[in-house]
Amino acid sequence: MSDQLQYKQTALKLQSPLVKWMNIISPLYQWFVPISIRFRKNYQLAKLSDVQLLVLLGWQVELDMTDQRLFYRFLLSIGFTGLPERSRFNRISANALETFKFIREGLIKAVMPSPTYTIIDSFPMPLCHPIRNHRARLLNPYADIRYNSTKNQWY
Repeated sequence: MSDQLQYKQTALKLQSPLVKWMNIISPLYQWFVPISIRFRKNYQLAKLSDVQLLVLLGWQVELDMTDQRLFYRFLLSIGFTGLPERSRFNRISANALETFKFIREGLIKAVMPSPTYTIIDSFPMPLCHPIRNHRARLLNPYADIRYNSTKNQWY
């Protein structure tokens, strides 16, 4: 008996991460997403509600899946039903970034209502092509020619 192969089936814990993400995202969606988006035209006819989609996208990040098609196939393989077809799922997932933006901005305003400073960007902004650096006259009083070693370019 010891020479026989032993088979241990790996169990996929499905319900607990989805419930965890639902508990996180559902109140945030209610608090920070405007009513005009939550109750938009024909929202009740969607196969997948906004909260369900955000929960799935949060779970996708937790599973560290970066490919949308792979994640869609994964959902179908574990038995998800009622999903829209793949290209439609990809489109509504891309549109969900706007909803995440509202939630992110709402959380920032809730934590820090009036920030004293904000980091915009840490990389220098090239105003023209490097070949034109010495000929550009419009922003000459405001801009200097410098070298950015991390990006290996003049700006």
